Amino acid sequence: MLRDIQDCFISEKEVEHIHAMSLRVLSEIGVAFEHEEVLEVFRKNGARVDGDKVFLSEAMVNDALKTVPRNFEVYGRNGSVFIGPDREDPFPVMANSAGLVTYIETDDTVHKANVYDAIKYHKLTQTSEVLQMSKASSIDYPGLGNDKENKILKQYAIQLKYSDKPIASALRTNPHNVGTGRIKDGVLASYDLVKRYYDIWDKYVVLEVVCPLSPLSNNYECLENVLGAAAGNQPITICTCSMTNVTSPPTLLGTIIQDNASILAMTVLIQLLNPGNPIIYNSLSAPSDMRSVQLSIGASESFLLSMATLGMARFYNMPARTIGAYSDAIDVDYQAGAESMLTGMAPILGRSDQLTHAIGTMGSFNYGSFEKFVLDEEVLLYLKRVQQGINFSEGRECFDLMKEVGPRGSYIQRRTPKAYREEHYLSKLFHRKGSGITMREQVGTLRSRAAAEVERRLEEYKLPETTKAQDAILNEVLVNLDYDI
Repeated sequence: MLRDIQDCFISEKEVEHIHAMSLRVLSEIGVAFEHEEVLEVFRKNGARVDGDKVFLSEAMVNDALKTVPRNFEVYGRNGSVFIGPDREDPFPVMANSAGLVTYIETDDTVHKANVYDAIKYHKLTQTSEVLQMSKASSIDYPGLGNDKENKILKQYAIQLKYSDKPIASALRTNPHNVGTGRIKDGVLASYDLVKRYYDIWDKYVVLEVVCPLSPLSNNYECLENVLGAAAGNQPITICTCSMTNVTSPPTLLGTIIQDNASILAMTVLIQLLNPGNPIIYNSLSAPSDMRSVQLSIGASESFLLSMATLGMARFYNMPARTIGAYSDAIDVDYQAGAESMLTGMAPILGRSDQLTHAIGTMGSFNYGSFEKFVLDEEVLLYLKRVQQGINFSEGRECFDLMKEVGPRGSYIQRRTPKAYREEHYLSKLFHRKGSGITMREQVGTLRSRAAAEVERRLEEYKLPETTKAQDAILNEVLVNLDYDI
């Protein structure tokens, strides 16, 4: 097995420097928390508060880090996933992409995302050998009811109907989808729905995610979600999403320090609210391209920022989440594949603990493609094989076999040896059948093969089995829809 590669990009001394500079940011610059209830929590626990800015001491940070669990487990209807550095399988726990607002069809037409696209993603997730978690989209789809209803519950219900894998949430409860209630209460209502559906009441059932704003701030909506997750005792991914030279400093180091300070500040808050609440350390920050002032998630700098994320998470003894197979491409083309392989290397070879948006993401988080979904699976399975490395165990030298075959002999046998099958990943989609003059006509294009794989999986998909009680719970929620689901 390969050693973690982040050590090639960030040293222990550099990690300590980032930590020291982050403490200066927290004590001298402060972090904004735009929520009076949260500010009062900080005041009561000895933090200096000036307006909506909170200043944190090294002691407060250290106390918070002491209570963050190193590992935790999220439960679903038919099993659980273990997340943390002590996970036996070095392949990260992954969930599908979310938040995609435009979809590219096989014929290159595009359309705005709708609930049927989300259902397709749930079906592909359910049938994926790469993904262990299911993720609902963070988009507020039209047609899910009126503004007085909690439409987040409907998205959770759709997710529960089409996948039985543990939930990694991308759903952001906000004033536009929570109905007439408080955001925090809407968050708790969604957890209650999942717990009732699973009939699991004393375990973690939703991996939540919250996103501090850059630079160095947290708005009311974000903090309401934090209050809900902490009150509901569910694990929280703290995800910074900065753009270099736009919402973070122009240098990678400055961006890393600012993000780290934001994550530490949020960690302190969560541990003050609910000591021992699991947290995942995560930065999805990426470079900007100042020629267009656009986010560039598939860039080489995204890989480097992920190396820093892994280094800092290990320093704090926290689970880590990084980027997945990302691309800025707006077509399923060479750029999409090249960038997805580059960004996919970071979590696999760096042994990230969890990934969200693992596959199917392109167009700087705005585009999605079902073909890219299955092609990204191939990319990550290639990288999984690289992660496994070379087997140096006794007997793998094959000396006796070399002696038996001898010079100019052949190793082709009647049956393919078990050792060959164990050591070789054979792609389902990438071409390896030779290059005869008629081969292109026989196998078609890669995109056509990917499209056929998508159709096969959708056709063979079967709804997870449910009980009458579970059906009744979903039927309570899935009403007043513009869709037939």
